[in-house]
Amino acid sequence: MNQRRVMLPVMLACGLPVVSQDKPNIIVVYVDDMGYSDPSCYGGDYVPTPNIDRMAEEGIRFTQYYTSCPISSSSRAGITTGMYPTRWGITTFLQDRAGNAANEQNDFLDASAPSMARALKAGGYMTGHFGKWHMGGGRDVKNAPSITRYGFDEYSSTWESPDPDPKLTSSNWIWAPTDEVKRWNRTAYFVDKTLDFLSRNKGKPCFVNLWPDDVHTPWVYENDEASQRESAESFSIVLKELDNQIGRLMQGLKDLGIDDNTMVIFTSDNGPAPAFDGHRTNSLRGQKGTLYEGGIRMPFIVRWPGVIEPGQVNERSVVCAVDLFPSLCTIGGADMPTEYQLDGVDMSSTLLGKEQEVREKPLFWEFGKTKKDRVSPHIAVREGDWKLLVNADGSNVELYDMKNDYNETLNVAAANAGVTARLKQMAIEWFDEAYRQYADHIIRVSANGNENSNGESWTDATTLQHAVEIAPQYPSAQIWMKEGVYNVTASVNIDNVAMYGGFDGTEEHLSERDWKNNPVVIDGGGKVSPLRNVELEKTVGTVLDGIIVQNGMSGAADNGNGNGGGAILTSGAKVINCIFRNNRTSDGKNGAALHCHRGNVTIENSLFVNNTSSGNGGAVQVGGGVTAKIVNCTLVNNQSSGPGGALGTGDNGSNISIYNSVIWHNIGGNGIYSSYGQNSGKDGGGKIVSMNSAVESDSRKFEDGDDVRHVVLSETVTPGLLNPAPVVGYAGDGMTADDWNVYSYSLSEQSLCVDAGNAGLASDMEFDLDMQRRLSGRQIDMGCYEYDNGEPSEISQVIHVAVD
Repeated sequence: MNQRRVMLPVMLACGLPVVSQDKPNIIVVYVDDMGYSDPSCYGGDYVPTPNIDRMAEEGIRFTQYYTSCPISSSSRAGITTGMYPTRWGITTFLQDRAGNAANEQNDFLDASAPSMARALKAGGYMTGHFGKWHMGGGRDVKNAPSITRYGFDEYSSTWESPDPDPKLTSSNWIWAPTDEVKRWNRTAYFVDKTLDFLSRNKGKPCFVNLWPDDVHTPWVYENDEASQRESAESFSIVLKELDNQIGRLMQGLKDLGIDDNTMVIFTSDNGPAPAFDGHRTNSLRGQKGTLYEGGIRMPFIVRWPGVIEPGQVNERSVVCAVDLFPSLCTIGGADMPTEYQLDGVDMSSTLLGKEQEVREKPLFWEFGKTKKDRVSPHIAVREGDWKLLVNADGSNVELYDMKNDYNETLNVAAANAGVTARLKQMAIEWFDEAYRQYADHIIRVSANGNENSNGESWTDATTLQHAVEIAPQYPSAQIWMKEGVYNVTASVNIDNVAMYGGFDGTEEHLSERDWKNNPVVIDGGGKVSPLRNVELEKTVGTVLDGIIVQNGMSGAADNGNGNGGGAILTSGAKVINCIFRNNRTSDGKNGAALHCHRGNVTIENSLFVNNTSSGNGGAVQVGGGVTAKIVNCTLVNNQSSGPGGALGTGDNGSNISIYNSVIWHNIGGNGIYSSYGQNSGKDGGGKIVSMNSAVESDSRKFEDGDDVRHVVLSETVTPGLLNPAPVVGYAGDGMTADDWNVYSYSLSEQSLCVDAGNAGLASDMEFDLDMQRRLSGRQIDMGCYEYDNGEPSEISQVIHVAVD
């Protein structure tokens, strides 16, 4: 293959005079998806890797180096921050917003997290990042911070970044044949960028991330056959070209006259995929995406001529990617950040080959908590020669002796009960403390907040409008709302905003709030629809939790065709622990409380009362092609001009799954009590499923054979509510909080809805809408209120039904 590539003029400048500097240049070569034994010097036999091998011969090769996670984005966050990536909510590879939410992770690494580049820059270094980023940006994530905010002076990156190099991204995908710099030339391009950066900053210490996206699949080379892009032959060609470019880098350092003052580290982000039956891991168990050694043990080489004695092999020291931050700060004479306690330890003497330090501090990993096809347990700890894997619930305990069985062939947990018990407890306690520890950025608001503040404390609370404006700057912002009435005069854009009510202004943790005793009311004044998703064709991370939305009124000019009196939501939005009351639509529009516009919307543990639609859906309208999941909700006293007094659907592509819910005393357009209907009739719509729910409706949708434990309500067969309001629909504009509090939609002791739900359908609800414990009797109750009849029975039998 052609080795020349896109050579820059600086490469011709051989023998330039060396400008002295006190600090060494530092280059971290972080390749992609490399197996432990891909390089020849680690036993690889696919193709010779003479340049990587020469680095090892001229420096030090480690055999017990670990990445911080067996997947791309997380491992990159670990080496960048010096902290376990799970603390920052980066738990797997970053993808689109919906995929990130499904994996309980942020959309990008918080720019306020510690950054090795930022620390070195503060210590006098020029900093550059050239290559893959994958810590935010790409797909539908458009608000990821610039790479410069992490401390880099210059950068050039691929599609999975906030500002990809146009020469690498001719299409909206990771690579394309039409890219100006072809896939097989990318590593050369990044090497050229690195050498150019070093040449322009001679005499200054430089820190460079050189992060190729080789040897990640697909293995593309010039004039290849697309059908062979995951074959061993294609892998060998790409590996050989990567090695060629490592050779060009090392020769370039010599040509620039800076080789003797440059420390180069070579390693990978995670293990291989495919692993070719362990051939790429030297028979280490597992591969990329597992916490077995094949997924987390990496090749690791450090070279610094004249400082590191050549030809060393360190088989003793256990080193991790999180150690590089404190170690390189020591080597580069930079101060460590003080805002957070790093997980890594200073192993600078070991990296320089001055000693072979024995690690005293244990190492931890987490990967796969939400992964359905999990291969290994999702937590691991290594302490000394012991490595234990376990799930957070204590299941699937595996213990291995790393000294005698680093291939993890024999689980010795039973034979070492004391070690197993101690490490199991250690691992689970670490996970409980670390999981998403710093992932959420809190913005505190109050009804009389300061619009010029950023809500960093309760004493410096900001306004709701300012909070939703600044929230997109952060990867996982949470808006905490203090008790009060928030009167809005214009709709609030809630795209990718997580709003939590129930605070009294003293709380430090989300779990301390009480939405019952600290009510947060967002009031539209009978003139505006208070809360609206704006970018309706996109998937959002919107969360409304612990909020009362009242007196909303949608207008014809509102987006979504004017639907949604209280709110309009789009795919990915969630409503939890909320009350929607006294909301309306005008001009024949649908969904007095909520209009679900697109995709999938979830509504849990919420109350809908006294909402009136001038179209269909007295409480909730589910638009065409939308699927809404309604769990443990109560919908009572709503009214519509269309067939659906409580729930309406747009067309035959509109679907509703109703779980553990009570829907009663809602008046449809024909003047009778009927809770459901499609725009043109009571029997239309898509798939309408009721499981363990009690519904008053004359629609045949609840008689078509796909309902489970469905209870038919009527005006005589009632849910037995304690004290529902006598009025149906809009209750008037003079209703005060005291007026609303007169009425109760809790269940009476004789209610047929008590113990009639199914806990297996109820998500992870801990409290009902009155802040009572869920599942307080033999079984969870229907609706948003749990009748308190004591602690859960020991003989309680939970009915589990499969749910999509």
